[in-house]
Amino acid sequence: MIIAFATTVALMLNSCIQKHTNYGITGTPVINAQGNKVTILVAANEGTTHSENGGFRKTTYRTTYWLKQYETVSGKFIQKKKLLTPPENEQQSVSCYGGYDNKIWMYVNGITAYDINSLEEITNEKKIAIANGVKKTIFPYGDRLIYPSIENGYIDLIADNGDQYRLLLDDLSITKKELLKKEDTRKKTNNFSLLNGDVYGTRCDTLLNKVYIFAKDSSTAAGITPANTSISEVAFRMKLYSSNFSLQKLGSHTSVSYDAIQRLTETTFLNPCFIKDTDKDQVMHFSNPDGFMIIHQDVPGENSKALITKIDTNGKIIWEAKTGISNKISACIFQNNYCLIVANKDYMLSPHIGKDALCIVNTSNGNIIQPLLSE
Repeated sequence: MIIAFATTVALMLNSCIQKHTNYGITGTPVINAQGNKVTILVAANEGTTHSENGGFRKTTYRTTYWLKQYETVSGKFIQKKKLLTPPENEQQSVSCYGGYDNKIWMYVNGITAYDINSLEEITNEKKIAIANGVKKTIFPYGDRLIYPSIENGYIDLIADNGDQYRLLLDDLSITKKELLKKEDTRKKTNNFSLLNGDVYGTRCDTLLNKVYIFAKDSSTAAGITPANTSISEVAFRMKLYSSNFSLQKLGSHTSVSYDAIQRLTETTFLNPCFIKDTDKDQVMHFSNPDGFMIIHQDVPGENSKALITKIDTNGKIIWEAKTGISNKISACIFQNNYCLIVANKDYMLSPHIGKDALCIVNTSNGNIIQPLLSE
């Protein structure tokens, strides 16, 4: 009778308690130097709902942050490392800044670096401060005053007293910014500064001394330049145009003029753009044959999914693939023949903890893999 009573109570309690877990990717994905491992920062948000006060249902949340690693070629899960579990219903700033010199640079209770292969911690703010003979207080409280530029090999930060510092990732030295002779110029840029607000693409780019433009018609294309284009969402199909161009410089202002603008192909694309590497802030260019990868939609509206198409400079389609994700994209990284895309699965809905899908795209053949974030 005691066992039966205990079983009944347990069943009643379980019927009143429901649990669900959402998974989201925070920050940018990282590929190791060999190109065979992809690492992402995954937030696992567990919600527990129970009844109280005569039927009122209350939900509490707890988020655990993990580094998770997958095979690039197959998406197969390799390993994971638990980083942090804040107290219940408490949010903390945790993010992955990117990879540099076999290290993954992150913000986890401060600036921290992990080994890109083993996922073990290599250094943190305390160790960096000791090595530089400075107080740890030069690091700001929280991540609001931290400005990572991992692609260029440094992280800028502003101490709580207003002093500005730069952490160089090559040797982990810290220098006051006022002592630096000049700003870092290692970042490579395209012919123009791409100023649109959406970081993962553009509708106008240059390649091999020609300009390529997505537009509704040729007259619209004539008014679009790489310096001022945007990829605000449109519900109509666009055509691909190309032209020779020339630059004219007047003082500090540079203008562009086009020769005869020509439509390259009869194919049209819904809400298209050329894909950019969001780390390098550059459009992805390919060779053999020369061309681009573009992102566009299958249908208009909230049920839309993103398509990826690789084209050559004549507009000929090399391959096209369904992604299974929306075009709500936070990161595109290109390295070692693979493009990593972080996005929402659905157009309208996504976990508040981050994007809920990672696509690993083989840029040679268009094969797309979505690793399972819950592993």
